[in-house]
Amino acid sequence: MAAANIWASSLTQTAGTGTSTFDGANTPAITFFNLLSTTAGKTLAFTEAKTFRTNGKLTITGASGNQIHIHSTSTTNDWFINHQGTEDVTYAHIDDSGCDGSTTNISLNSTSTDNLDNDYTCWLFPSLSVTLSNTSVSMSLVGPTWTDTASTTATVSSRSEFGYRLTAYITDFLKHTLSPAVTIPDFAGTNSAPDNWEGNCVDNAAFCGFGYTTDDSDLADGTGSRFTTAGGACGTAPCYAGFVKTASAPGELVADSTSDVTGDATVISYKTSVSLSQQSGAYTTTIIYIITPQF
Repeated sequence: MAAANIWASSLTQTAGTGTSTFDGANTPAITFFNLLSTTAGKTLAFTEAKTFRTNGKLTITGASGNQIHIHSTSTTNDWFINHQGTEDVTYAHIDDSGCDGSTTNISLNSTSTDNLDNDYTCWLFPSLSVTLSNTSVSMSLVGPTWTDTASTTATVSSRSEFGYRLTAYITDFLKHTLSPAVTIPDFAGTNSAPDNWEGNCVDNAAFCGFGYTTDDSDLADGTGSRFTTAGGACGTAPCYAGFVKTASAPGELVADSTSDVTGDATVISYKTSVSLSQQSGAYTTTIIYIITPQF
């Protein structure tokens, strides 16, 4: 590193560590290995329209009520980061900060804030939301097949670097509302080994019960190819599984992503099929969905 190109009041190079430590304001346009700033309240003003690369670890550690400010030298033009390493960013205020086209994402601790003037393709300010298209569904089990389907669309936005996992479980079997001892069993397929469910309970006892499928075609946990209407283990039909019943566990995976997403929609479809001897009346259960960000 040529010392003549660095402002001496702005940077300290720690011998043998490859770590650049900033205590002042302005930063030169340069490639760093480790970049470290731990002086609370400081403003690091990166030269507008210039690209700064970090190959090692980016560490920004401000303090509560006294953030380190990561800004451009211009309030109208961004500076750009090309981040190729790891990061630990806490109590940072990010403003006028853009992303080089080849940069990796930068996960920011929840203590960091956004001035709403950044390029969001790589600065991952913590946020997570999931909405369900409907919070209740109804299936009408009438002849001749005594079978029906319904669906819910789960839409997720997650700014976590490695995406999210959406899991689900039922609090109990489908129970008769007037005779709780009377239930509709879960479909025999499982999340790890889902099964074809093209038929109905009236024609084949193997197709009795209550279950679900999902249109997430690249579902993790080894179940992706079996949960698709485009083919796979069940041919051209979707594979179904019975819900797990638990009071505390996160349940089983119904949707996921391995990177940050906005408006990622997954359709979870339900199916119920009963025999002619099933007691008539209304049955109910509750499905719990749990969204978990991945960092």
